[in-house]
Amino acid sequence: MKNKRGWMRILEATIAVLIVSGVMIAVYSGQIASEDTTSQYFYDLQNGVLDGISSDIDLRLAVLNVVEEDLSDGNFSRLNDFVEGKIPISLDYSIRVCDLSAESCKMDNDTYISTLGKEIFVEEAIVSAEVGAGIDAVYNPKKVRLFSWKIGDDIGGCVSECSVGGSVLSCSGLNVVSKTCGEFDDDECLEYGEAAFVKTCADGCLGGECVVGGGAVAGTRLVCRGTQRENQVDGLCVSNFDDECTNAGYDDGEDTGGGCGWFRDEYSCWNYVKVTGECAGTPVCPSGYPTEVSREDCVMS
Repeated sequence: MKNKRGWMRILEATIAVLIVSGVMIAVYSGQIASEDTTSQYFYDLQNGVLDGISSDIDLRLAVLNVVEEDLSDGNFSRLNDFVEGKIPISLDYSIRVCDLSAESCKMDNDTYISTLGKEIFVEEAIVSAEVGAGIDAVYNPKKVRLFSWKIGDDIGGCVSECSVGGSVLSCSGLNVVSKTCGEFDDDECLEYGEAAFVKTCADGCLGGECVVGGGAVAGTRLVCRGTQRENQVDGLCVSNFDDECTNAGYDDGEDTGGGCGWFRDEYSCWNYVKVTGECAGTPVCPSGYPTEVSREDCVMS
């Protein structure tokens, strides 16, 4: 009888081990599947965007003719508009256009800092030349590198800014263009499709409308950031200053070298000084404020 009880206990223990092992394997396999699905999603999305650039004559020419990686450069702005229309609003992105001879084609410093702690997915495509109709061929090899990352924690959660059938008018240079809302890809999220030409404005375009009368023309107003600091707070005791400072509404922060126990250090947090420029046709940031923070349409007389 005693031997029977012993074998029963061994059998129960064996079954318990098998159950625990099965649960652990299922959880681990689910994690791997989730990681593979996310990576494949970004791979398909980014390569689809880059294929769209590589196969479009106007976008290829835009790549080859980019001078400054800034929205004030019409060619770079055209590329950015195309990518923006393809990336779901639950994600964020950054694009670089670099010479093939460039040693690196990395994120700019501000974008790198703002994405610390996030998983970044990167793909690139090479555009070497555009022969067009066989005349005025352009040969200026460059590579387009697309960085993208999740804004939130769930890639499957759609946060849509449009509704089916809805459309918006916007400006592309002097042209009024229309974007229609719908489901144009495989992510089950609503997004605006490619821009369709509506009309060309004689004087200027602002907010999807032609600007007329009084000689007024469309312009842009920039908000630019300098390296000077303001509203600095010292001696904050935190474990991750990048998140803690930005979550508290500050622009940046740094380790001040003091420790305060149990994986916590002292940091300073601060805001950068910003200036708002005048409304201009081709605005640039003033001396001492090299980094563009934002821009908005405006009308200048």
